[in-house]
Amino acid sequence: MRKTLPLTVTVLTLALLPMDVRAASNAGSPHYISDAFGLVPYDNYAASYRSNWSGHVSVFNEGRLDTLAGQTPESDHYNQPAEPDPETLLVFVGPKSARAGVENVHASVIGLDRWGNLIPDGTITRIDPGFDEAVETTSQRGVSDRIFTPPTRTGTYRAGISMANRQAAHASYKVVTDLDSIELELAPQASPIEQETATTLTTRPIQDAYGNPVEEGIAVALTIDHDTGSVSRLNALTSQSVAAHELIARGLPDGLKATLSLGSTRSASSELDYRPLMIRQVPELGWTYLPAIEAMEIHVGPFMTDAGFLLNDGSPVSLLLTFTDGSQKEASGWLEKGYFRTLITAKPDKLPAEVTLTTASTHYESRLDLTDQRQATGEIQ
Repeated sequence: MRKTLPLTVTVLTLALLPMDVRAASNAGSPHYISDAFGLVPYDNYAASYRSNWSGHVSVFNEGRLDTLAGQTPESDHYNQPAEPDPETLLVFVGPKSARAGVENVHASVIGLDRWGNLIPDGTITRIDPGFDEAVETTSQRGVSDRIFTPPTRTGTYRAGISMANRQAAHASYKVVTDLDSIELELAPQASPIEQETATTLTTRPIQDAYGNPVEEGIAVALTIDHDTGSVSRLNALTSQSVAAHELIARGLPDGLKATLSLGSTRSASSELDYRPLMIRQVPELGWTYLPAIEAMEIHVGPFMTDAGFLLNDGSPVSLLLTFTDGSQKEASGWLEKGYFRTLITAKPDKLPAEVTLTTASTHYESRLDLTDQRQATGEIQ
């Protein structure tokens, strides 16, 4: 028979001994001073330059901070003042590009002592705009400023600022042309525009209301309106206060008007003087009979200009044929590769016919005979 032994449980007892919490705290957690840049141990704070920052300072009752800082506050809180003379001047003058006669310039300076504290209020500041007499002002919360009207003459100016016994570096700003007050106008043409040639259209000198010339490299657009409703647009950059637009005049229609624009400023429309394009000689005529539809295909061309080029594609052409019996046929269309081709519902037995051609602002008289027949290839011969 098996015997069961009794189970014995041993309980360990942990004795909690009292500790000197205050002593442990003093030994392991020294006093800290908190500022905007973090926590600094109290023992090191007075020895660092942070103890020279101005502002609202909390002082321990032991009086260590106020003794090391060289002050004896009446309470546990006091304001540590900045040094009266600035060490550093932070200057801004702007905008850096002010429009003549439109924008004011703001000159401002922040004064800091050697510890980075804002200088005391009432510090005298002298602000020289660079073109007029300097003006004295006083600081408020470490800042001194002046708003002044710049001269109406464009250029680069240097403002100087001094505060107490410290002179700041010069700050540059520019006065630029007021583009909103400029006037645009084309210069008179020396001669009519010759079509099929390169032509330059130049503006008058571009300047603002104060006579300041426009800066170099400003884009000026030239828009040419055609009486057909279409437009041509050219762009040019200013050089020596003028813009020169180069135009290759080809196939210009009647009624040309030019308008200049710079930004939101536009000029009045002005008519362009140009010489109409002329055809050098009467183009050749030919015909091909198409019996399936009892019609003649009329071929006219090539159309050569007096400059020695084919008249450009798309130029309008109108044709009037007057036959010997007095009947007439009309047709119109456009040039393609210097030729014009159209269908006339008539048989060759009605020839010969007198032909009137109109193209490039010119009328031409010619004659279409039986001998002008071409091969029925469907191609212009």
